[in-house]
Amino acid sequence: MKREILFRGYSESLNKWVEGDLVRSPSGQCRIYLPAFEGSSFNTWFPVHPDSVGQFTGLVDMEGNRVFEGHKIEHDIFGKGTIVWDDYTCGFAVEWHTKGVEAPIQHVKFAKITGNTFKPQ
Repeated sequence: MKREILFRGYSESLNKWVEGDLVRSPSGQCRIYLPAFEGSSFNTWFPVHPDSVGQFTGLVDMEGNRVFEGHKIEHDIFGKGTIVWDDYTCGFAVEWHTKGVEAPIQHVKFAKITGNTFKPQ
């Protein structure tokens, strides 16, 4: 099985979300690491807010946007939900806000991202 391991975090210094590899120091500081890209000769590190860090689920929403842990989504049938990590199944899940409704995470491809659980200051 081949999958992309990717993280996202909110950089307060850039005032935007950045995606790349996650590096967490023993003190808890988080940085997103971007390897050198074409036309660049050096790697780049961006400090990110630890509460904003989420992993890529491997799925995209109905508009083709990558879906990360912490995203809020909306589905025509299932309503509103939040992408979470489920320790019980050791995988990503949708925590639907409508009680009694269950749907596999794969239904995210029929949903739209509407926000994030992390709100920048």
